[in-house]
Amino acid sequence: WPSKIKKTHDIHTQFLHVIDIAPTILDAAGIEQPIAVNGIAQKPIEGRSFLSTLNDKDAKEIRTSQYFEMVCNRAIYKDGFWLASLAFEPWQMSRAGYDPFKAKWELYDLEKDFSQANDLAKDNPEKVEQLIALWWAEASKNNVLPLDWRGAERFSTQLTGKPTLAGDRTKFVYPGNFTGLPESSAPDLKNRSFTVSAKVDIKDNASGMIFTQGGNTGGWGFYMQDGTLFATHNFIDADRYTIKSSAKIPAGKSELKMTFTYESGKEFGKGGTVKLFQNAKQIGTGHVEKTAPFKFSFSEMQDIGLDTGTPIIETYETPFPFSGNIEEVTVELNQ
Repeated sequence: WPSKIKKTHDIHTQFLHVIDIAPTILDAAGIEQPIAVNGIAQKPIEGRSFLSTLNDKDAKEIRTSQYFEMVCNRAIYKDGFWLASLAFEPWQMSRAGYDPFKAKWELYDLEKDFSQANDLAKDNPEKVEQLIALWWAEASKNNVLPLDWRGAERFSTQLTGKPTLAGDRTKFVYPGNFTGLPESSAPDLKNRSFTVSAKVDIKDNASGMIFTQGGNTGGWGFYMQDGTLFATHNFIDADRYTIKSSAKIPAGKSELKMTFTYESGKEFGKGGTVKLFQNAKQIGTGHVEKTAPFKFSFSEMQDIGLDTGTPIIETYETPFPFSGNIEEVTVELNQ
């Protein structure tokens, strides 16, 4: 923006946060923050414009305080000081016994020690207590509380009770190919029995994905390869369980179905029995020892007719389009 921003090549050290970017763009464009969007009232944007700092490396800092929290890892910035508490490494699975009121805090003076090499907490207990109190106040104001330091469990809608677009429905009918449905909006296949049935019209030796939810980090696939029907469960990229039909599916119209009977009522991550059917005749069965209990993936979708993400199992390559015609797919959940 050469008419407004000078090329001084100075290093600007004012503290900013990602929430300040949108207000700065709006300020630069001369646009007021919207009060409503499509008739829906908007909460005020929390950030502030840092337009005033772009041409002056010595400009007054517009953000003097900012809290942080992610899975109980906490920090707060205030007037050049940074207070932080590491609760867990991301890969630390066991989190029992954690007490946020007894957690260790580290204190750094960013104006003198930007790389956080010198922990000042022991020599400045009053500053530590002051910033801890400020963190709790900011956490309360910004709806961070109550703290939740669970690991993968917090991503389970069944455990947390978080609402989903699927709601309480137990039957989902999809008219043919349908891709890109987020896992959080799809029928929840975890920790329960379910059925996937598909009305198809195929040629000899048909191949391709009929129905999949998840990808290489976990999930289910119901598909064909060279005329054989398969069902695979990917258990968090650690184990894969595949059941296949005892014979090839002949050309023509068929109703293909897989059923999964979960073997444990209210326990999570247990196994079950898969059965494959063609026109109500059982053509395959097998056992899945354990299932992904909380989340299949953060990025994979539910797809019908092809696989838009990573493969459930490495015996096929995506997008793996179904070579026949899928007329309808129905997913039914058992509570």
